[in-house]
Amino acid sequence: MFTYVVDFLDGEDMKKVENLYRQYYAWLRKRAMSHVDDITKSEDIAQSVMLHVVRYFDSIKKVEEKQLMCYLAVIVDNTAKRFLREEAKIAQVQALNTSELENAECRNVEEETEEKCSYEALKTAYESLEDRDRQILFMRYSMGLGDEQIAEAVGIKKDSVRMAAHRSIKKLKNIIDKEDVI
Repeated sequence: MFTYVVDFLDGEDMKKVENLYRQYYAWLRKRAMSHVDDITKSEDIAQSVMLHVVRYFDSIKKVEEKQLMCYLAVIVDNTAKRFLREEAKIAQVQALNTSELENAECRNVEEETEEKCSYEALKTAYESLEDRDRQILFMRYSMGLGDEQIAEAVGIKKDSVRMAAHRSIKKLKNIIDKEDVI
């Protein structure tokens, strides 16, 4: 792959890059290992440094031989730091995604359990109401009937329907609260 990257260089520059590669690549990997302690990662860092050398070869060929080692050391160090930062960001995102997923699963189980308990408590409380109270609540909330229709069906005044429904709901709440205590 490296030969494809350096194809745009002229013959003399390509030979210089190949010499740099042969001369410094093992040292680049060793220097990268001091940052990452992983052969594969150090290899990736060294390759990134060599790509940097190719990309900026016009500037690098002006650097004296004595300073080249320091120049490459700085590039390796910066590349390794960037690599570690990116790796940490990826790990952080993965941890967030995992914790969000776990929280979502816990929330779903808790919500479902709570809904089941609430439904069961409501069903039990509803069944313990008197017939008239159950009828009023059923007609009002399940069937969506108006006060006049409910009053006519149950046999009470229209103005009493709203108060009867309110009292029935209050009874339901009291029954559910008593069951929660027990």
